[in-house]
Amino acid sequence: MKKHLATLLVLGALCGLTDVAKGATDYGDLAQHPTKIAAAMKNLNAEEAQTFAAALLKAANTLPVAADVKNGLLAQVAYQLVAGCQSSDSKKSMLVTIFTQADPKSLPGISDVISAGLKVGTEKNENNISKADFLEIARDVIKRVEQETGADPATGAKADANALIRITMTIATFEQVKGTGLNEGTGLTQTEKSSLVGSLVSKDIQTVVGNVVAATVLKDYEPLSRANGTDAKGEPTVSLTVATPPAVPPPPLGFVGTVTPTTPPTTPPTTPPTTPPTGGTPDDTPVTAPPDQDPPPPPPPPPPPYNGQVINPT
Repeated sequence: MKKHLATLLVLGALCGLTDVAKGATDYGDLAQHPTKIAAAMKNLNAEEAQTFAAALLKAANTLPVAADVKNGLLAQVAYQLVAGCQSSDSKKSMLVTIFTQADPKSLPGISDVISAGLKVGTEKNENNISKADFLEIARDVIKRVEQETGADPATGAKADANALIRITMTIATFEQVKGTGLNEGTGLTQTEKSSLVGSLVSKDIQTVVGNVVAATVLKDYEPLSRANGTDAKGEPTVSLTVATPPAVPPPPLGFVGTVTPTTPPTTPPTTPPTTPPTGGTPDDTPVTAPPDQDPPPPPPPPPPPYNGQVINPT
């Protein structure tokens, strides 16, 4: 009974959706069984995929289940939405949609799963992108999340009440990505991390994010929760909690960049030394004169054997 009620509530949240979303077989089922999402997205173009994602996130946000269960499902939904996109550009747009429209309380879990799927390098379990590709993707997504949440570049005023959480969690997601392509597996340097914060347009938001993002990466969400806003009692209006990480690291999300696998340099063939005829020496090899030149003179005859004669100098 509860399962049917959950499905009905999810479907009710989808009223007024576009034809693309309405064409899905069962959005309630997709929200509760995220592994089916990629197949449902197979024939959607980039624009339809974003509409599909917005509808599915809205549905997943309304699931009448325990908070930890819902957050776990939302993390899986987010991962499958990105994995189901057909190009790196559409995957970037999907990340923007997820970080701007998912329930803010679910973002710690989403961040853990997405960062694990963003490994950078050319190994089998990594996305085939270079560090330069990765930083370009990160900065583009961060700027668009800032823009989508309505943060005013001049004043830092936010149209989305939870814009600070959304922006900071986006940056924290990229900061904790690893992979052989990021400084030999150590991840981003502090300078590279700072450049992500520096990609924000609003200087005020840069300052606040810069003060809380390091703690956020370490799963200490209290500073971010308080900076985002507090109620009359001084308690955070949205409290973020540490999510349970996936038991098995997810496969790569499928980003492809300009990097190509390293090919070892071609070594020119080595010419073997000339072997002299048996019983001879290299000096026995006859000398051939170049064209249009006289052959070299023959060597002088050997001196006669010594006969014991002594020659007195005059």
